[in-house]
Amino acid sequence: MLALSAGLVDLARTTGVPAVQRQAAILRRDPESTLVSIAPPMPRARVVVLAAGASTPALLSDAGIQHTLRTRRIAWGRQPGIAVEGVTYWLDGDLLALSPDRGGIRAGLPSVQGEYGTAAEERARLLDALDRHRLSQSRPELSMIWGTVCEPTSLLADPSSLVVDLRRPPDGWTPTGNLLVALPGKWTTAWHCADQVVDALA
Repeated sequence: MLALSAGLVDLARTTGVPAVQRQAAILRRDPESTLVSIAPPMPRARVVVLAAGASTPALLSDAGIQHTLRTRRIAWGRQPGIAVEGVTYWLDGDLLALSPDRGGIRAGLPSVQGEYGTAAEERARLLDALDRHRLSQSRPELSMIWGTVCEPTSLLADPSSLVVDLRRPPDGWTPTGNLLVALPGKWTTAWHCADQVVDALA
C-alpha cells in the first residue's frame, strides 16, 4: 500500500495535479436559492461534491439538509504473519473480508443485527472466522481497530457506493441547487464511486 500511495502521488505531481491541502470545511446552504457553498476562503462553485466519509451526515445536518444517512461503529482486526494477494471474501455465512496490510492482513466481519459487541467479543468472532478458514497463525497478535462508517438507511440503496444528486434528490433528501453527495461503500474502492460522480456531472 505504501508503494501504491507513493506511485499515485508521484504520478499526480508529474502530471500537474496540485497536492490536496487538508482543511476544515463548513457547508452553508442558502435557504432562498438552495445553493451550497463552502465557507471562505473557498470560492463558490457551480457544483459541490461532498465526499467526507463518516463526517457526511453531520455536515449535511449542520447545513440544514435532510438526508437518509446514518453512522455506526465498525470493527476490523489486524493480523500479522498472514499474506493475501488482494482483497478476498468468503461468503459461507460469515462474509469474512480480508485485505493486505503491512506485514499481514486486515480482516473484517459484518455486524450482528446492525451492532458490534465489545472489543473482546469482536476479537473472538474474528479469531473463530480465521480458524474456520485455517488463517489464524499467530492468535495473540490479532489487534482490533475501531472506526466509524457512514451508510444509507434505505434497504434499496446500492451497498457498493452511493452518489446522491441533490439537484434531483430521492425521497427523504432536501432539494439543493448544486450539491452531490458521494459515499464509497465499505466493500469496494473509491474508484467505482468516482465513476458515478463523473456520470452525474456529465
